[in-house]
Amino acid sequence: MHVQDAVHGYITLNELEEAVLDTPEMQRLRRVRQLGFSNVVYPSATHTRFEHSLGALHIANMFADALNVGEGRAQELRLAALLHDMGHGPFSHSTDHILNDHGLSHEHFSKKKIRNSRISDILQDHGIHPNRVIRLIEGEGRLGSIVAGHIDVDRMDYLMRDAHYTGVAYGTIDASTIIRSACIHDGDLVFDGKYLNALESLLTARYLMIPTVYMHRTSRVASSMFREAFRMLREDGDVSVEELPYMDEPELVHRLRNNDRSQWLMDRIDNRELHKIAVRNPENSGLDPAEREEELLAKTGLSEGEVIVDVLKRDESRTYDVPVLVEDQVRSLEQVSDLPPALKASLQRQNEIRIYTPREHVETVSAATEAV
Repeated sequence: MHVQDAVHGYITLNELEEAVLDTPEMQRLRRVRQLGFSNVVYPSATHTRFEHSLGALHIANMFADALNVGEGRAQELRLAALLHDMGHGPFSHSTDHILNDHGLSHEHFSKKKIRNSRISDILQDHGIHPNRVIRLIEGEGRLGSIVAGHIDVDRMDYLMRDAHYTGVAYGTIDASTIIRSACIHDGDLVFDGKYLNALESLLTARYLMIPTVYMHRTSRVASSMFREAFRMLREDGDVSVEELPYMDEPELVHRLRNNDRSQWLMDRIDNRELHKIAVRNPENSGLDPAEREEELLAKTGLSEGEVIVDVLKRDESRTYDVPVLVEDQVRSLEQVSDLPPALKASLQRQNEIRIYTPREHVETVSAATEAV
């Protein structure tokens, strides 16, 4: 099978991959948008997890060819890339936050679906044990970092794809050079230091895409309104967190629109009548958003959903432990590049609290925030 892709051109799938692609678990990803609510800012950003999964497979195949890993291992690598995002819920990272708040992750559900669906039978019918694919998704082994690492097929495809569909050029990367720099040294996957600039460009691209696309203030408001609507729906017993990785966006939106408590928020999102930012302050790690929302609602007399506290906290613990081969010595990217420390420091400065409310209540909420 040959699939025409907007980013990579033709992507070739073999019989096994075609069978996996045609399962309900993979087809559901056609109805899960890659960038959640980013289309309220970038109207063409309506691409899906299905497209991204195909793109990740394509890049994994490029890595396999460059490393000459052998047909069997290459097949497992391609499958891991294809299946790695099956556990994403509707609106992708918007529901990821909900899963994380309940001690769950989309990776957990991706692995669960591989084990407990028809995909397991398909893999075993072709002589591939599902656990070998799962271990690659978990980043294990010398090839695992190709699927789940700092320089991986997931990040490479989503940066290229998101840049294409948003029109934001910051996500453009030199994928071919990055793949060319990969090599096996003493049995481990490393990247040739001669191509350090290409590796740095990927980290820079992601860094620039975070505030421009992934954390854009307007799409962040829409996502926060959605999560508040989901909370109401869940409290009314009309949905559970565990259902999310098995739902698509039309089903969840239908439930949100037909719940008396959440309907008004979904109507506002649908019509782009989004809340405005009433307050922005440096992040306070001790703040409980739910507690502060209740406090502000009591102070202002507003109704639930009319005050939303959003804590933006970047991952300051992130490391850039990418193995780089320099003069026959393997060193960490953090040891050979000045870029990672600068990125860490800059991300830390971006931590903040935002409080959202309808336009007509901005002054009221701002004043109440000062009071509490």
